[in-house]
Amino acid sequence: MILLTQTYRFRPKAVFGNHGSRKSEGGDRIILSVRPGITGPATLKYRDEEALLAEQDDPERYNDQVLWPDKVRLNREYVENWSFWGDMRSIMKTLGGRSR
Repeated sequence: MILLTQTYRFRPKAVFGNHGSRKSEGGDRIILSVRPGITGPATLKYRDEEALLAEQDDPERYNDQVLWPDKVRLNREYVENWSFWGDMRSIMKTLGGRSR
């Protein structure tokens, strides 16, 4: 079971390619200092990201100007304020399908 292995972590998910390292600057780079997990705070909030982007006139611009900065903020707050019980709440939200 994933919850009982050392591989599971409720942490910011991996950023593919150089998108994360290119766009994360200064103190925001702290999110790159933790090992990626299966799910994270930004994943919970933006479960329906594809649908949200599909509604935009310029999805790439919306991602760059709205989604990406918010995901970085959420993940940075997670890393800076990590707690075991916070992770447990987030795991329950993940399993329950709630975004907040």
